Amino acid sequence: MPLEFSRISKSRALIWFGVVVVVVCVAAWIVYYGKEQSGIASAVQSFNTQAKQLLSFSDLKSAKGEPYLSGKVVILDKKNGTVDPMFRSLKSDLRANTIDEVKTIIWLEWGEELVGRYTSGGGAYVYNCAVTVIDRQSATLLETRHFRGSQPPSSKQGYGSAYGSKPDDDIVAYIESLPRK
Repeated sequence: MPLEFSRISKSRALIWFGVVVVVVCVAAWIVYYGKEQSGIASAVQSFNTQAKQLLSFSDLKSAKGEPYLSGKVVILDKKNGTVDPMFRSLKSDLRANTIDEVKTIIWLEWGEELVGRYTSGGGAYVYNCAVTVIDRQSATLLETRHFRGSQPPSSKQGYGSAYGSKPDDDIVAYIESLPRK
């Protein structure tokens, strides 16, 4: 009988050990992710207070050649004068944490295009975005590239307008594909 009790205890001990390992790993991930998100939120708040400075280039030089990234990046919604939510999607090695780290500024100019009407009268819209890459140190406009989101649904129920998705993934992929200088 003691041998059977020993087997049950060992298997229970292994199960509890596994549970503890999983809980510790999940807790460590939550702490890491929370710190990263807190750092991003702090950077966003700081950049939002300094957005005018990052949007106020009056005499940008035009670059010859291919666009590139210099240093770290901030992505700004030019119309709203704030950090675009897409900034959070950048890889951490590209994302600036302080104003001093910002060497490349990305301006986003969002628009929408009416591509049709639904039987209810609502509009069918596609998002578009002009992405402007700026070398902050040399005050040089490196490139403006246009992106178009997906088509809106072909039909919908109810009233109001509908939109396709924004081209966020394409824009982030473009930014992250630019060579570093």
